Amino acid sequence: MEDGPVTGSERRINPDGIWYPLIDLATDRVVGAIRRDGEVRSDDPEVVARVEGAYRRELLTRNGEVIEELGVCYADVVTLSPGAPDHDDLVFRNLALLTGYLPGDPDSASPQGA
Repeated sequence: MEDGPVTGSERRINPDGIWYPLIDLATDRVVGAIRRDGEVRSDDPEVVARVEGAYRRELLTRNGEVIEELGVCYADVVTLSPGAPDHDDLVFRNLALLTGYLPGDPDSASPQGA
């Protein structure tokens, strides 16, 4: 991929290609698989939509961590847009907070999803 501006619809390449099982925190079931760059596979379109939505949204961050929606500006709060260098990694690390799905142990992941 060329260096330069990245739009929100583009994904950075995941050089290791590791798939992580996607665990639904409400049921403790594997509902799909995900890569760190946000590529997701699942038989459930709602799972795909929720994960893709998390990767498309702007994040409010403080000190490198996602914070809840505040509704007002506070000191040290930064908006991180899709395409920003740390956006995808921050979404992946906070996927449970943003979607209710948790990336699991990659040794048990399947690229086909659930």
